[in-house]
Amino acid sequence: MLGYDWRQWTRILTIIGTVQYVLLTILAMFFYPGGTAGNHNTAGYSFTENFFSDLGRTLALNGDVNTISMSLFTFALSVSSFLFIPYLITLPGVFTKRDAKIICYISSIIGIFTAICFAGIAFLPWDLYYFEHLGLVGLAFLFIVPEALLLTIAMFIEKRIPRLYAVVFVVFTIILLAYFMIYSSMAEDLVLQAVAQKIVVYSINISFAIQAYGVFRISQRQTPQTTA
Repeated sequence: MLGYDWRQWTRILTIIGTVQYVLLTILAMFFYPGGTAGNHNTAGYSFTENFFSDLGRTLALNGDVNTISMSLFTFALSVSSFLFIPYLITLPGVFTKRDAKIICYISSIIGIFTAICFAGIAFLPWDLYYFEHLGLVGLAFLFIVPEALLLTIAMFIEKRIPRLYAVVFVVFTIILLAYFMIYSSMAEDLVLQAVAQKIVVYSINISFAIQAYGVFRISQRQTPQTTA
């Protein structure tokens, strides 16, 4: 069945995309030469002082060439972003209730725009395209909030979707909102900002991986009925 249903493949590829992002960004941290915004002389990547965008710089903050880390980060973020798009296109088809489907369509449109922004972040290193990079970061994190919120509402409306997946997105949305509160009220606390960013970004990937798995399972159970 799987071999003939391209929609199911979008869910599998989304899971692969999220997993490879987590693994490759962690690997990229080991290859980052060094330097933070507060101290350009540090060695290696600091989980509490460096940001994800530092991994994508052409030159590390200590001035060294950052080719390996940049390549890993660019590949990881661009692949995960592009793999989200076909998944989001197929997602509204999972919902059967009219209200849930409409809400999911709106969420998916916002999500596709968000994915494009994240892909742009990957290809615009912030040491070369500072304003463009920060602008896309701002847009991506701004739009992912209504995307997650609308998707959460749609999942609660759709009764056949297990509540576990909706609860996962409730937690994810709370994490996003908490991050915005931290970002706006503690902009000078770089340690808190750096750690919070990692929690949010990895939460995005984990949440969508769990959701994609759930959608895959739901659609798999439905397949025999729709093909009979």
